[in-house]
Amino acid sequence: MLGTLRRALAVRGIPTDSDHLTANASGEIYKESGVLVIKRIKITYTLNIERNLLSEKKESIDRAVKHHADQCPVHKSIGNSIQIETDLTTNLI
Repeated sequence: MLGTLRRALAVRGIPTDSDHLTANASGEIYKESGVLVIKRIKITYTLNIERNLLSEKKESIDRAVKHHADQCPVHKSIGNSIQIETDLTTNLI
């Protein structure tokens, strides 16, 4: 999903290299009838961005984060069986 968000932000003129955009994922795994099952994945994106660019592009960034899952092959493949939650943290540089 990081690659899909990276592309969505890049086309909006927002730097997305590894110094600017990272992701951290965690999952909730349960045992059902003796089988481990992933029930939920939480992805927290961190965007390091200059203050003036954030002010200029905030609406575009929010829209990209809100809609990137719709275009993501991973989300389309597993999104109906595993709950995927995303969040964005911004750090001013």
